[in-house]
Amino acid sequence: MEIALKQAFGLPTDKRLAEVGRSEQRSTKAVEIRVQSVSKPSRNSGGRSGLGGPTVEESGSGTAPLHPKRTILKARPKPSKRTVKAARAIEREKAAECSRLARIDAKEKKAEAKRVKVSRRRTASERGADARRALNARMREARSIAAAQASPFDDLLAKWKRELTTLRRLEERDPGAPSVALARSRLEAIEFEWERRRGLMPDQPEYFAWPTTEVTGGVSAVGKVQWQPIGILAYLGYHVGKSSDLTEVQRQRLLAHIYGMRLPPVNDLAYMLAWDRPATASRLRKLADTLAALIRNAKRRQSIKLDAAIYDWERDLTYLKEEFYVGRYDFSWPTV
Repeated sequence: MEIALKQAFGLPTDKRLAEVGRSEQRSTKAVEIRVQSVSKPSRNSGGRSGLGGPTVEESGSGTAPLHPKRTILKARPKPSKRTVKAARAIEREKAAECSRLARIDAKEKKAEAKRVKVSRRRTASERGADARRALNARMREARSIAAAQASPFDDLLAKWKRELTTLRRLEERDPGAPSVALARSRLEAIEFEWERRRGLMPDQPEYFAWPTTEVTGGVSAVGKVQWQPIGILAYLGYHVGKSSDLTEVQRQRLLAHIYGMRLPPVNDLAYMLAWDRPATASRLRKLADTLAALIRNAKRRQSIKLDAAIYDWERDLTYLKEEFYVGRYDFSWPTV
């Protein structure tokens, strides 16, 4: 009767309640099995995670069908604060190094641009200075030539001796100094003027006033040299012996300069032609013959006072032979 009433009103009977209890137990057991399949690898999946394998659901009538589950990816482990801090420090160091290199590169480029600018400015300044120096040199040379042309022979000789002394002094200090070239140009200007005046006629005002040859005893001759009232060596300041102020080095430098210079017209045309052009065999031969004749003439006089002069002439003759004759010319060298 009780069971009929419960069925009539739709109330669950004891049997139905027992079945519902068993069903709930099965559901709970299925949930537990599903949780275990998620946490442990499935044997049926070949070692794969149970998250992707099938699960078994039990029911009152038997086993339930297998249903695939979605794969759940493991999240990457969160780095520690120390690791994050170290990574940020490394990034800051890299950024600082890049910034430092960029500043160095910019500084070098700026310095290079400044050097190029200064170099261009200096080059332009040097070109201007070179042009000014060249102009000043030409102006000085022109003034030297004009002064030489306006000077009488005595003044030209005095200027020539001063310039020669200055040139020798400057060459001893620094042969490559600009002052050496300037002194040499002034000396050459005087010598060019001498050469110019050699081509003048005797009646011209600038012509050299020839010394008279009318002396007591006439013109003496010793060997190949005819003695004139004034010789080219004495006119240019060459002197020997105790009365000379020149040292051996100074005398020999003067002879070397006379060998290569333009000579002043101190005597007649025949005398000057015998000295020929500068730095020629004829010029060297005339120098050697003159010194040899001086030595022979002094030895014939047999005077003790001339011993120092003879010694100096012989030393100078040997210097000319070793410096200019040996290995260059083949004419007969004079003997004493």
